Amino acid sequence: MGRVSPFRVVVLAALSLPPACHLAAAQSVANLTADRGEVKAGEPLTIHVTFRTPTSYDTYCYLDLRNAAASDTIEIGSQIKAKQTTADLTGPVPTDAKGGTYTAIGGGVGPPPGARNNVTFTVNPISVNIIPVADETTHPAEATLALSLTQEQLLRTASADVQQILSTLIARLNSDAADTVTLRQYLVTTLKKGDALLLKTKGEYAAKAAKNLNPEPIFFDDLHQEYLTAITDLGVPDPKQGELVTTTGHLIRVQLSGRSNSVGGATALVNAPLVAKGVIAILKRNIAAYENVEKHGTEAFTIKLRSIPAGATVSYMRTGHPYTTYSKPTNIEDASFQLAMWTFRFEKSGCKTQFREVDPYTEANPELTVELSCTTK
Repeated sequence: MGRVSPFRVVVLAALSLPPACHLAAAQSVANLTADRGEVKAGEPLTIHVTFRTPTSYDTYCYLDLRNAAASDTIEIGSQIKAKQTTADLTGPVPTDAKGGTYTAIGGGVGPPPGARNNVTFTVNPISVNIIPVADETTHPAEATLALSLTQEQLLRTASADVQQILSTLIARLNSDAADTVTLRQYLVTTLKKGDALLLKTKGEYAAKAAKNLNPEPIFFDDLHQEYLTAITDLGVPDPKQGELVTTTGHLIRVQLSGRSNSVGGATALVNAPLVAKGVIAILKRNIAAYENVEKHGTEAFTIKLRSIPAGATVSYMRTGHPYTTYSKPTNIEDASFQLAMWTFRFEKSGCKTQFREVDPYTEANPELTVELSCTTK
């Protein structure tokens, strides 16, 4: 409750209206009860007050006007000085004020020094008529929300989603790892889920890259080909050739590459068939790709390419693409490539050609040193 002043304060008030408004009767301190005014919502309202007993300290003074019929109250006020006997209390009438008569019902001043409650005072019931205005503003009635993630946040989220697919697969294999038609169908379904999520992530990531005028990274297509080849290995018709291919060579090669098996944090498997481990390795490679880009903030990697003896010509290629010759021979300490699976070819006159595959998803800053087998001159 507000603190009541020990003395009765009588406020004599007079309206001060905009030029467009007129009083129903002349403003007069001696005839306050007859004063009225017409004020539009949104216009300023000023009421002149005279304090019978002024405050002894600088403070804020306010006045409340109430529209009883509309159950609406507005407040105006101003700073006042100690011992100030008159003041103009001013404030804009809210644009959403209800129309009708607003009558002064009381006022107050800020608390005395050291106190915390306002001190109220009584007023004579001066009134003003508020003319409502049409609300031409528009407001949303409902909204549809969608996260706007950064590229890093997008990859972090996608990584967690692939990890969930991987965890579900591991749980299935730990329950029953027999290499059956049912298992292979389950593996195909798992690969399709991973690939669908990859393509969805690619679209969202590429849209953000285009907005930043950045080229689309190639690692999405690289992983997409991994998924498609694995699906084909498990007996799914090749979408391009329309025929069944039942070899499991790619999945076994992926599994035997070895390095990607330590990525992803999944529970180790015992006696799972190689094709299942190959699917796991692809999912882990997918997770590693996202984590690599999210952690380092780049879609490229640097590799050291060395040969013994030095001076070998290096060519490189991705699956489904021709070899391209690197600009200089070994040894190369800072070759930069887009994040993807690459096969490197080392050639030197009089030496046997060597091939090496590099997995930059799971091996940060790889170093490749090849010892060439050369004929003795």
